[in-house]
Amino acid sequence: RRTLRLGDLTVMAANADRRSYDMAASSDAQGNIQGVIARLEQVITDRDRQVKAAMADFQADGVSDSYHDKELRWNNASNEVRNIIQLLKTTLEKNDGTAQQTLSRAKAAVDSIG
Repeated sequence: RRTLRLGDLTVMAANADRRSYDMAASSDAQGNIQGVIARLEQVITDRDRQVKAAMADFQADGVSDSYHDKELRWNNASNEVRNIIQLLKTTLEKNDGTAQQTLSRAKAAVDSIG
C-alpha cells in the first residue's frame, strides 16, 4: 500500500505503481468504436451524396449562395471529423502495438532469468 497526500487529503492506494492493459478489452472496445465510426462515415458520405444530387439543379436567388456557404462549413466540419476518426484509429493501433511489445519484452526478461 502506498499513501498519497494531496493537500489535506490522504489516500491509501494499493498497487499505485502498477499499470495493466487488457488486450481483450481493448479489442472489444475497438470493435465497438469501429462500428460507430463506420456508421458515422456512412452518414457523412450519404449526406454529401444527397446534397450534391439535390444541389445539381437548385437555383434560388439569394438562397443558393447562402446555402452553398453553409455546405462549405459542413464539408469542413465533416473533413475534421474524418481526421479525428483517423487519429483515433491510429492511436488505438499504436496503443495495442505498444502493449504487445511491452508484453513481449516482459516475457523475454522473465525467460532470461536463470
